[in-house]
Parts: sequence; C-alpha cells; structure tokens
Amino acid sequence: MLELLILLKFEQPRHEVPPNFRRILSTRLRRLAAQSKLEKIQNFYKIPDPSGTKIGVPKPKETHTKLRQANNQTSADSQQMIEEAAITAACKVVEAENKIDVAKLAAEEFEKMTKIAEENRKLLVIATEMHELCSCGETMLLA
Repeated sequence: MLELLILLKFEQPRHEVPPNFRRILSTRLRRLAAQSKLEKIQNFYKIPDPSGTKIGVPKPKETHTKLRQANNQTSADSQQMIEEAAITAACKVVEAENKIDVAKLAAEEFEKMTKIAEENRKLLVIATEMHELCSCGETMLLA
C-alpha cells in the first residue's frame, strides 16, 4: 500500500492521472509480480535481476468483462480529457492572437502620437523664436 502512495504522489504532479489510477496501478503491479516480471519486497516492487530470469510460458489473456469495461471507461475518459485539452489550447491560441492584434494597434497608435508630439515640439520652437524676435521689436514677415 505504501508503494502505491509513493508512486501516486510521484506521478500526480507530473501527469494528469485518471481518478481510478491507484486501482489500475495496484492491479497491474500485482499482475506483473504474479508473472515474475516484478519482485515484491516488503512494501516495494523491484525489477528482478536479469541473470536469474526464467523464460515462462505466456498465460492466456484474462477475459473479464469488468476489466474491458474499465478499460473502455478509461479510454473514454482519456479521450474526453484530450478533447477538452484541445479545446482549451485552441481558446488560448485565439486569445493570444487577439492580444497580438491589440498590441499591434497600440504600437501604431503610439507611433502616430509620437509623430504628432515631435511636430508639436517643432512648432513650439518656431513659436518661441518668433515671440523672442517680436519682443525685441523686430518685424517678422510670414509668407
């Protein structure tokens, strides 16, 4: 039981696991231990030493309807999770594209405002020079 909790805590943060992952994992571990592909030592499983492995006769596949139904349910859940992930990803892409468009428009608006500000600064310099000349009593002729 302890090894299942350790494996579950290891897998859950890295991968999204189905709700019945613990049950599926425990049955697979027990089956692999029964086939001598794994050794159970106290509360842990270990891969046996390859030098001492035996070539066993393959057992016929289990044909329990409950296992098939569980696998079908798991496949359906996995398919649904994949579809939801695809929809979420598509929404995120659309949102990102919209944000890119908004950013492009904002950049264009910024360029326009910068150009207007530069023109206004030039006009202010000209107006200041004209004011200084007129203050000194000089006459200006505008063409």
